[in-house]
Amino acid sequence: MVEKELRELRVFMGSPGDLTDERDALRDLERRLNAMFRARGVRVSIEGWEEVQPDAGAPQELINPLVHDCDVFVGLLNMRWGTPTDNESSGFSEEFNIALRRRTENGTAPAIGMYFRDIDPDRLRDTGPQLEAVLAFKERVEAERLVLHKPFSNADHLTLEVMNFLLPHVLRLADEVSPGAADQREGSSGSTPADDGPKALEAGEAKSDDDSDDTPDELDSAQRQIVSALTSFSSAFSNRVPFDPNARDRVTLAASAFAKDVGTLGSHHVNRLFSNRDKLDLTVGEIEIWYRTFFQNYGAVERDYRIIPIWGVAKPDRLGDRLVTDLGALTSDDDQNVVRGVLRFMTEQQVRPESFWQSSSPGTDADSDSDAEDALVESQTSEHMPARWGVLFERFPGIDSALNYMVAVARPEDAELLTSVAESDTIDDRTRTLIRVAIGAMTGDLSSVAEITPSRYSGNDTTAVRDLVVNSIPQLSAEQCDGLLTASHRTIARAAALQIVSREDVSPQQLKTIFELGSADVERAIVERSRRDPNWSVSQIQELTELDRYGSADLVSRILAATQPREALERKNRDETLSATTWVALTIQDPESYLESARNVLDDTSDWLNERNAPLMEKYAAIAHSTTATARGAACTVLSQAAEVTEADVERVVTELRRDSYVSRISALRALVAMVSRLDADPDRTVPNLGDLSMLDSFRFSDDTGLVLDSPLAGMVAPVWRSSEIQALREASGAWELRQPEMSDTDLEESLYLDSQHLRMAALDQLMSRWNDTQLEELLNRYDDQDRPWWYNIIAALDDRLYGFGRQASNEDGE
Repeated sequence: MVEKELRELRVFMGSPGDLTDERDALRDLERRLNAMFRARGVRVSIEGWEEVQPDAGAPQELINPLVHDCDVFVGLLNMRWGTPTDNESSGFSEEFNIALRRRTENGTAPAIGMYFRDIDPDRLRDTGPQLEAVLAFKERVEAERLVLHKPFSNADHLTLEVMNFLLPHVLRLADEVSPGAADQREGSSGSTPADDGPKALEAGEAKSDDDSDDTPDELDSAQRQIVSALTSFSSAFSNRVPFDPNARDRVTLAASAFAKDVGTLGSHHVNRLFSNRDKLDLTVGEIEIWYRTFFQNYGAVERDYRIIPIWGVAKPDRLGDRLVTDLGALTSDDDQNVVRGVLRFMTEQQVRPESFWQSSSPGTDADSDSDAEDALVESQTSEHMPARWGVLFERFPGIDSALNYMVAVARPEDAELLTSVAESDTIDDRTRTLIRVAIGAMTGDLSSVAEITPSRYSGNDTTAVRDLVVNSIPQLSAEQCDGLLTASHRTIARAAALQIVSREDVSPQQLKTIFELGSADVERAIVERSRRDPNWSVSQIQELTELDRYGSADLVSRILAATQPREALERKNRDETLSATTWVALTIQDPESYLESARNVLDDTSDWLNERNAPLMEKYAAIAHSTTATARGAACTVLSQAAEVTEADVERVVTELRRDSYVSRISALRALVAMVSRLDADPDRTVPNLGDLSMLDSFRFSDDTGLVLDSPLAGMVAPVWRSSEIQALREASGAWELRQPEMSDTDLEESLYLDSQHLRMAALDQLMSRWNDTQLEELLNRYDDQDRPWWYNIIAALDDRLYGFGRQASNEDGE
């Protein structure tokens, strides 16, 4: 490659330090983009503060040149704003403003994209200065429409969003590369070399005993199709006859299988071939390259984004045991997405290729020569298996797809094999330790299982490992459970929290950490323990209040309500000056008695609250506002529990929701949902007109779509969200509408052509729940056989439902 012909897209990644997983994910994206576009002379470079080496100057002064030189600025924010610099409130702020000034001055570069991590609503009760700064910046970006901005829920979601943002810029650079330079760069793209030509074009289907007498020289149907396509190809040139488009695709597929160095098939190519599946027979090489394309897509994206069908042309039942053998072979592929896709698939389907697992013992009724031959093969396979695992773990060290697959499908009788794997010299010490812990768990020794807790790697490729840890928590020590609270996936942390609460000693710091998880189950467990042991609760309240006076106020209120008599709470409430904690406890304990008090709080006519806040307003207004917001949130809850729901109370809750307070918002929303649900369930009542609900059209409600759309409030909110500029709200309301019983089959089928892949899949899932296989097969046939545009993810999902490996397994179980 000639260096001057290389085009580089320089991307600066700006964020504080609380998005480690996301930054790692974008580093992986950099490698994926470079693998995709290196043959076209384009390199993507994603840089951040990690690239800056220590120097004598101020750290930010070393980082800023990267921002001045970048072509694209990608900003990531979660709950931290960052550390102040000499010029700005944080390093991120300084970096963003530099990029924005550059963009304003020249009108084009750098392109800027901002991505905000979804925040648990419970964390917004007490935001703190860091999160307050993030939220203020987000509001500014939205209000002033400064730059492209999108929410994301996890590292995988972020990767997809940023990839969509970067691709137009990468493709523009690729188009600038001269054709000659591109030709020089063309070559192997990490493919698995095909076998020699004749074998690659051998029959693809497993032969039955009835086929064993076929003569070697006879062509099978797949080979005859290739000959026919080649004949058509030749005639198009020699006889000047029209060229058959189907023949073109088949020649291309056969050529790809025949080639020595090959990458993957194009998605358009695959789907055109698939549309002729009923007439298509494949050879060995054609199936293998199609496999590779399918599993690369399977490993790179989740279900809604998968666009490669396969099972309708390579049906598992017709391939026989060769399918499982091919899966084992593909774990040696050069492309990590292919291997990850195979591992995901084998984990989901519980597939155990003999190249990785002990083969079954030879049958006792076989002749002695056969027994000896089988024993020799098994011995050789057993020697190679640890080496195969070693190579796999070398590519996927630590907690990733490989360990997850091992944990998901291993059996107790595999312990000896896995011990051999752990002793392999090709794996690192960390992986060796993890395998030994997994072996111990399989054989009943759970003493060290906390060591394999997935923390950084917490996507779909660690589910089996997480389940193993969660199921083992009751048998772990108190110290191990304590470590799981902060260094674990959220599911594991919650399970550890429940275990800690049930034990004798719980420190205030543990209790604070547990409460911050925001788990209703864990909070109920704490309250229940407080009810059983009032002395314990009193000491915990005191220490927890001293440790975190405001952040844990809600938990303190719940504990007080569960353990203290009303008289004691009323005395404490009269003496309380800086919060509404005790008043909230009283409303929890006896909401009906505090109904009028709650109404006064929401009407701003509460004497006790106004008197409590008056001395604070001049110098401590923030405390007064926090106390008021806490009381208002609790007041909304009281109104939702009243014996009778009145229209005036509903209006009070709606008014509080319109205040859009970080502290009271979620309580007001839950109260409104509860009140509307009660009215809807009463045949003698009607839900009042709630007026303008546009305040719900906000990023802040993105995490609460399930709460709203699973309630009678959905019918009033869905029209607001349907026209929202926020994609998450727009798609959530669209999916809700598609799930309604009155949605006709015709409208659902029409929705399979929408631009949103999530809405298309929501519509398809509804049709799958309504229709039988015959109807779905008819849908597949007409969907990909028409002039209007159609979408590959629908084809892939129907293919999996009708012909997939899991469907074949369920059919066998039914027989």
